[in-house]
Order: sequence, then structure tokens, then C-alpha cells
Amino acid sequence: MDVPLARRLPIETPRRMKYVACALLLASLAVPLVSRGEGLAAPASASSASEASPIVASPFSTETSPKAVEAAKKRGAASAARDIEAGVFRILSYGKQPAPTTQPRLDAATGYRIQPVAGCIVSEPFCAEVQAYNQTMREWHEKNVPR
Repeated sequence: MDVPLARRLPIETPRRMKYVACALLLASLAVPLVSRGEGLAAPASASSASEASPIVASPFSTETSPKAVEAAKKRGAASAARDIEAGVFRILSYGKQPAPTTQPRLDAATGYRIQPVAGCIVSEPFCAEVQAYNQTMREWHEKNVPR
């Protein structure tokens, strides 16, 4: 006489099998999203994905001296000036980004597209460089673009 499988297995085994089945199902759903670029690190738009960040400072830098922050501000302003001269107008962002869309996000003050350059964990020099870049872009826009 054959004993049913449920009686041969300990009680905890079917419960564990349910968890394993759920985990496998979730993994099978997540793999296609990540392979299509729709995972957690997906860019905000297709155009921003192909462009490199003009920011030189590492988001994870441990150098936070006033001298390093001041140097980062100068680099940010210089990068923005080079981009303006080249006709590249954008505002940089870091931190949590909204869900990816097919349309680029635009800055409310300038109408320039917003390009994400880092996540939530950033260093003080990185923030200073991004802020100087954006300030230079906004100042140029205010002086040169009629309202």
C-alpha cells in the first residue's frame, strides 16, 4: 500500500515548498524587466541613458574638506560653461528618481531636461559640484533666454 506524499513529508515541507514556489515565480517575473532595462536602476529617459555625467567628483568620496568642496564647485561651474558653449542644456539631479518614462523630465524654471547622475548616497563634494553646475545653467538661462 502506497502512503500519500503529504503523510511521508514533515508538515513544514509543504509550507517551505510554497515559499520556494513564490520566490521562483517572482524571480521569473523580475528577470525580463531587468534585461529590458526596467529594473531599479533604469534611467529617467532614453536620452539621458546615453549621455555621460559631466560631474567628476565621486558620489562616494570620503574627502569632504572645505578645499575639496570648493574645488568641486569650480569644476561644476566650469563643466556647465563648457556644456553651454557646446549647446548642451540640462539640469542634473541625484537622489530618488521618479518612475521611468518615455518623455524626458523638464526643469520648471528653465525648461531644460533633467538628467539623473546619481542615487541617494552622495558625498558633499559631489553635491557641491552638481549644485554649481545647475546654478551656472540657471544663471545663463536667466540672462540669455527671453521670457
